Formats: sequence, structure tokens, C-alpha cells
Amino acid sequence: MLQNQRIYLWDNLKVILMIMVVLTHCIVPYQLQGDRWVQFLWIFIMTFTMPLFTLISGYFYKERTINFSIYRYLYPCIMFSILNIFIGVASGAYPNGIPLKVGYAMWYLWVLFIYNIVTPVLLKFFDEKKLLVIAFVIAFICGFKCVSNDYFDIPRVMSFYLFFVLGIVLKKNNLQFKLRTGLICMVICVYIYILLTMKFYGFPYGTGFRSCHGMHLMGFAFRWINYCLTILMSLSLIAIMPNKKYWFTCFGSRTMNVYLLHMAFIMPLCWFLLKPYMNCFLGYALIVVVIPATVCVFLFSESVDKKMQIILSLPRKLLQVK
Repeated sequence: MLQNQRIYLWDNLKVILMIMVVLTHCIVPYQLQGDRWVQFLWIFIMTFTMPLFTLISGYFYKERTINFSIYRYLYPCIMFSILNIFIGVASGAYPNGIPLKVGYAMWYLWVLFIYNIVTPVLLKFFDEKKLLVIAFVIAFICGFKCVSNDYFDIPRVMSFYLFFVLGIVLKKNNLQFKLRTGLICMVICVYIYILLTMKFYGFPYGTGFRSCHGMHLMGFAFRWINYCLTILMSLSLIAIMPNKKYWFTCFGSRTMNVYLLHMAFIMPLCWFLLKPYMNCFLGYALIVVVIPATVCVFLFSESVDKKMQIILSLPRKLLQVK
């Protein structure tokens, strides 16, 4: 599939994934105390949203200057981490204190900053396929022994690199995906996922790749089944996604705005104000439907996009980024 034929596909995919991310963060209060269906919805979306976003970032990876990586990833990461930490503290999102890492949801920009610094160096010594093997080994080791995710999101940095490099490999080899194959694969993966979730309650919580299994055999199995399901579901979603222009396709270029700003609305609304009402019908309706939809409509808007372009372009001249 040619590059110019894939633009709509990737834009459509990013919009859908971003909506899922917003929904996932809205229903975090139900993580351990809501009805089973909403817990499953939360974890099911978590299974492939951020891994697939990371894969897409790898697919569009290009070697850039360090200044570009600071401007594109580190600057918004720090800026909106400060905002999210401030709002998070006010919303009671840090009951155990503020950990030594970036603010809520900003870990994705943090890992992309690191990947865009490290990857050009590694590619000077290894080709893409060898780098994929190295990323696999890093993820493998991380499962046995790693520091807490409360320290600079190190487990995520190590575990998600596999998805980033996989994106580079897919682009390099110009792999194509068939709709029918994607549909069949997605149905099978969802079926397996449901069975495993019903049989092993803790299974789906491994999809965040934030903790180690140590020498626990079941934990090892959960981690790598999650990896396999995540990769297969991600590739299936790419195959299923139409490569056509829709009314929402233009929002694909605005997903960063939604990602950077959505927690500033979700934490005070869903995690604080509505938490006492979360288990009644009105609470479910607001948290699962109304607030995610409203936040997405507002943050995808052209007016927000114009303001965010000004904010995000502030360090461009200072860092001399073209």
C-alpha cells in the first residue's frame, strides 16, 4: 500500500484510538469497584490503544535532531505534566503522594522522547529486524526484574519499545493487511481475551506492562499472551480501518491536542465531582457517555487547535527547529 493511500487510514485510526483513550481515562474510577462490564470495557480498551499509538509513532519515525525531540515531545510532556499534577492533586488523584515521574497520561510523550533519542544511535549498529530482537530481549528482561513504574515510568519505557520498533519494521517492509484476515483475527483475539478474563481475573491488568512477574510462571504467561494479543489486535485494527475520508478524518491531525488536555477535564469531573454518584444510572451515563463525548467534541475543535498551535510552537525559535 502506497504512502499517499494510507493517510486517511492513519488519521481515522488515530481519531478512534484517541476517543478510546479519553473513554478509558473517564472510567478509571470503576477500575476495581464498578460493575464487571465496565471493568472489562476499561481493560479491553487498554489492551491495544496505547500500544497501537506507539506502533503508529514507530511507523512514522524519522531520524531527527535532539532539538526537534525536545520541542516535539519533551516540552509538551513537562508543560502538561505540571498542569496535570496540579489538577490531579486538587482532584485527589495522588492519595499516596506524587511519584517521581511525569503527570497523568504524559508517559507516552516521555517514552517517545527517549525512543527518538536512542533509536538513531541503535540503528547505526543494527538493522530494523535486529533492533526488533533487541527490543524483545529488553521487554523479556523487564518482566523478570525492573524498578517500580513510579520511577520515570521505566517499565513502560522498556516494555513499549517493542511496539515502537515493530512500527519501524512494518514501514520498512511495506506490509499490507487484508480486511477479511483482520476481521477474523480480531474476532478470535476478542474471544480468547474474554475467555482468559473470565477464567483469570488478574489477567488483563498486565496490558499496561507496568509491573514485573519475577519468577512467577503464571505472570510470565500472562505477560506474553498479553503481548501477542495486543500485537494481533493492533494489526487487525489497522486492517479493519477504512482508508477513506470521513467527516471526522480531519481530526486526525488534532489528536495531540486531545491527548495533552483531556486529563485536565477528566480528573476533576470523573475522578472527583462525579465519584460519589458513579454507581447510579446517572453516574454511569455521565462518566461513560456524556463526558467522554463532550470532552472529545470540544478538544477536537478548530478553536482549541488554533490555541494549541500557538502554545506548542513557543519553543520553536528558541530551539531553532524547522
